[in-house]
Amino acid sequence: MTDPKTLPVTFSIQSREFVDTLTTALTFALRDSTLPMLDGVDLNIFKGQLVTTATDRFRLALIRSEIDELDGADGRLGFLDYATARKLIALMKPAGRGRGMTLAPLTVTVADGRLTVDNRLEKVTVAISTVVTPPDVIKLITESIAREAKSSRDWAVNPKLLASFARASSGEMAAVRVNDPTRPLIVSIGDNFIGLLMPVRMGDPEAGHDKALASWSEFFTPPKPARKRAPRKAAPRKAAPAKAAAPKKRAPAKKAAKA
Repeated sequence: MTDPKTLPVTFSIQSREFVDTLTTALTFALRDSTLPMLDGVDLNIFKGQLVTTATDRFRLALIRSEIDELDGADGRLGFLDYATARKLIALMKPAGRGRGMTLAPLTVTVADGRLTVDNRLEKVTVAISTVVTPPDVIKLITESIAREAKSSRDWAVNPKLLASFARASSGEMAAVRVNDPTRPLIVSIGDNFIGLLMPVRMGDPEAGHDKALASWSEFFTPPKPARKRAPRKAAPRKAAPAKAAAPKKRAPAKKAAKA
């Protein structure tokens, strides 16, 4: 983006859209004051729209919002740190007010390091930094879009970080493109959100998912039926030894009669 604007910039935006945009963008901020360039959201005017960006080094988010009554040219408005952005959201949604308040149009003015929000009932002013310079998310995203995709089957991401992109959706499908296993994934949701998600290095880049899938494939493969064993033939019975025939008893010899 261009250098922060020195002249006042004013535009009108629906309160609910502004709150939702800041809330979604903060999901992708680092929340670490020791790295101020990542601890918040960056506001820009780009092609007549409000463009809000945030990154925590692993994820990048860009949200564009329709604005009206723009008085000023394209350029960077400045950086809202995490605490200031949360404070601004809380002030725009004070306790005790109904949802009607969030439907009211806001007039936003950025000048001299201050961002002022006017809902026609009260004004809220917070500091916006033109010194903190976050990564150029627009450049990073456009480079990723232009990069030629390589044919690759395997890629890995942190599932918790991938799930965080759901915060940018109000029911729309997410489209994901993978250029290269070592390059960021491009995630677009609806017409107003695009972001990047850094991949995770695999433990065994050569094996990729093959080893894991082979294990699952083996798990789901039905076990082979056990082969039925042929019944064993009964061993032939040995014939019992023949009993020796008992000797025949001879009849006693008759004695000869005496003369």
